[in-house]
Amino acid sequence: MQAVRVVFVSAALSVVAAADAAGTDKPAGPTQLLNITLQPVRVSPNPQGALLLSEATGCYIEYVGKGPAEPVFQFRVAPTERVPTMEKCLASLRSQPGVTAVAPAK
Repeated sequence: MQAVRVVFVSAALSVVAAADAAGTDKPAGPTQLLNITLQPVRVSPNPQGALLLSEATGCYIEYVGKGPAEPVFQFRVAPTERVPTMEKCLASLRSQPGVTAVAPAK
């Protein structure tokens, strides 16, 4: 029974390691500059907020700075190995609590 438990734990750790290998810290395609309207109480308009959104969506997200008006902020977004298309990144971003709008920056 102990051997079965060890094999199960090893398999679970392998799955977690594989998921970590397909992280959100490297874009798998070109980045796109987006204006994202935030509720700052829920998502901080800073690099930590970008990291939070990145982990929640599975996409590469980098904080750039203030947008054209409050509460709009600019972020660079790109697909990753976990989320391979920009369309899926945009859909996931739009569904996040604290994100009220997403639009390409001009």
